[in-house]
This record gives sequence, structure tokens and C-alpha cells, in this order.
Amino acid sequence: MNNEMLNYLDEQSKDKTIKIEFNGGNDEGCFDLYIGDENIDYYKYTGIQKQIVNKVARHLGYGSFAGDFNVNGELVYNRETKCFEGQDDYSYSDYKVEDITENPGEYPALIIEVPLEVPFDVMEIVADLEDVHINFLVTNGPLLFDLLNYTEKEIQFKIEDTYREVIEKLTDKYPDFYTVERLDEASVRRSEFVINEEKGIAANLDFVAIDYSSFSNTAI
Repeated sequence: MNNEMLNYLDEQSKDKTIKIEFNGGNDEGCFDLYIGDENIDYYKYTGIQKQIVNKVARHLGYGSFAGDFNVNGELVYNRETKCFEGQDDYSYSDYKVEDITENPGEYPALIIEVPLEVPFDVMEIVADLEDVHINFLVTNGPLLFDLLNYTEKEIQFKIEDTYREVIEKLTDKYPDFYTVERLDEASVRRSEFVINEEKGIAANLDFVAIDYSSFSNTAI
């Protein structure tokens, strides 16, 4: 801060609190200047007020708030130290794809086996941190609801423990892991299954990759 800024801040803060609040992230954000209880309209900033806010903004270094993060904070002018002091709460999210077959042995294999007599065209997989669900879609052919529902539950029962083991290994490997966005192959066509006539099953090694997000929060 130059002398002109400090003289202005010292004068205004004799009987009022001067603070700057800010929040933003993901390519948008703003700074608000308060003198006492009054939130000064940005379009009515005086020249010195604009200089002070711009100086603080440059010092914080968030620029145009571009990036996958969120930040908010409040800085109060201290007449004794001639500085703005306060807290900066910063959080970010990260999106990654973890290929669970990239390192054999690191994750258990999740193999989905469907009896050949089950008529379906597409198998959908829906998963979160706790559970995995299988849904069969039929676009052409008979709708054998009882058989489809029974098979969905059987497959879920067979793979749910293995799926949870995968999630546990992910959380151990990435401590800030917090949600599964989707599976790499959320929909699998019947034509993508490997037919095993001897066993009477169609098998698919799905769960090749899991998309996930992580989150971290810091206070400065």
C-alpha cells in the first residue's frame, strides 16, 4: 500500500471497520468493499477505493478466478499493522480417471457374467460410493421382467463386495476421493460381451476405468 492508500484507510477506519469480502471460482468471482455497514457499489468506487481493492486482489493472486476451485474470505483493515488481515477459505475439486486394469493385482477383477438365456440389448451400470446397480434394457424382443429382475439382483449380489473393495482401495490411494462420477463403460451392448457356450454365459470385464472426483479444503 502506498502512503495515499494508507492515509485514506487510516482516516476512514477511525470510527468504522473497513473490510473486503471476496468469493469466486470456476471463472467468476467478485470483491466487495465495506466501510462500516455500507457495501460500496463497485460502479461508484472512488479512484482510491478502486486502487485499494485492486491492490488486495493482486496480492491474493486469484486473477479472474479461473480454475476448478472455490474461494471465499474476509479481510479487515488493521490500523496498527497497516495491513488487511483475515481468513481465506480455499477448496478445489479434481476429476480423474483411474484405470483399474492398468496395474494387475492392484484392484480385484470385476467380471460380469450373464446367462445366455437372458434376453437383453444393453446393460446399464449405475454406481456410487456404496452400491452398484445393474439394469437390463430390451429394445427388441420379449420383455421377461421376472427373469431380468432376478438376473439383475443376482449379478449385483455377486459383484457388490468386489466393487466395494475397489472403492476402499481408491480411498486408500487417494485420501481426498469422495465420489464416483460414472463408470467408464456406463452402458454395455450385448455384442460387447464374450460368449462362452460351454458355461452358457456371456461375460464382460467391465469397470475398466472409474471416473471420480476429489475435494480438498484449506483455510489460510
